[in-house]
Amino acid sequence: MGDGNQAGIEMGPLVTDEHRKRVTGYIDKGEAEGAVPLLDGRAVTKEKAKGYFVGPTIFDRVTPEMTIAKEEIFGLCSR
Repeated sequence: MGDGNQAGIEMGPLVTDEHRKRVTGYIDKGEAEGAVPLLDGRAVTKEKAKGYFVGPTIFDRVTPEMTIAKEEIFGLCSR
């Protein structure tokens, strides 16, 4: 993770803080609806990199009626 313009970086930051909040809001909602985060991207910290980072997130116990199962959540985008 780091500056997406640098060689060797596989995961860059989100474009805006608004987008970061939207993505982490989906993680919050998934958890509130009963899904269990096995890997929680909200816990990512980037000490040296500037930007709006959300790490990979993997849920367990997701059911078809949950928001995170019905909506496409894009943690990477460009405007």
